[in-house]
Amino acid sequence: MTHGMRQLLTQELAEEYSPPIGDLVRAAIDQGEHLRYRRRVGVVAGAVAAVVTLAVAFGLLLSVTDGTSSAPDRYAVQPAESAVQPSPSPSPLLAKDGLTFAVPAVSSGPTVVATWAASLELLDRLLPGTHSGQAWGEGEATPGSTFVQTYVDKGQGPGMIRLGVAAFSGSLDECGRGQRCYEVPGVGRVAIDELPENCVQSKVVSLFRDDGVYLQLNLGTCLAWDGTRNPEGRMVLTEQEAIDVVLDPRWGVRMPTDLVSIGAAKFGSAPKISGG
Repeated sequence: MTHGMRQLLTQELAEEYSPPIGDLVRAAIDQGEHLRYRRRVGVVAGAVAAVVTLAVAFGLLLSVTDGTSSAPDRYAVQPAESAVQPSPSPSPLLAKDGLTFAVPAVSSGPTVVATWAASLELLDRLLPGTHSGQAWGEGEATPGSTFVQTYVDKGQGPGMIRLGVAAFSGSLDECGRGQRCYEVPGVGRVAIDELPENCVQSKVVSLFRDDGVYLQLNLGTCLAWDGTRNPEGRMVLTEQEAIDVVLDPRWGVRMPTDLVSIGAAKFGSAPKISGG
């Protein structure tokens, strides 16, 4: 993204949003600089037209090029009759810097277009502690893209988690300045960014899957905007816990039908995210 385009985006966002969301989006734009994707001019123009949505903070980190990608077997959708049973102790595909990267084996079956309620349901299954504050935001303008929020409390007070999921295609440049990147064989790239100046995404754990799915998990040190402020929160997930969440193969723009149906029953009345 050119400097001029970044200035235009920042200016439009500052005029459109109240300070909390503006701060969130500007931090996401800064993070997008770290990711340094190659974009088509038409895609950038489309992004400018769509900056009024809440999920721009998530969507600006996506990039589309003319490249193609092939899905590795571990993420390919399998028919129900060839389902494998869940494995509590998957073998790590990579171990580095005290972190392990393993994809759990989960039962496969029919999938449908993902919904934000399904994403909340899967988060509810994967996250430790007790959960509250479930909400959803506008995803990318493509079927199955989702953006959700939940609070996690492991006994010392709540912290805010936000997760965006979308499709992307193309290739990645080298790891950005200040980023830690891990190339996981047969899976894709896990990237970790720290943004201490932005309490709603103080740490960001992203996964760029080889099969064209992008996940961004935001770990906050404050809670959602309450109309006057972002109440104090805490970072409730370790990097390892965040990595384990994004590596679950059920995430995608299509998700298992049981997650969609159960999620609709449990979280169908969840409110929309109303601020930063």
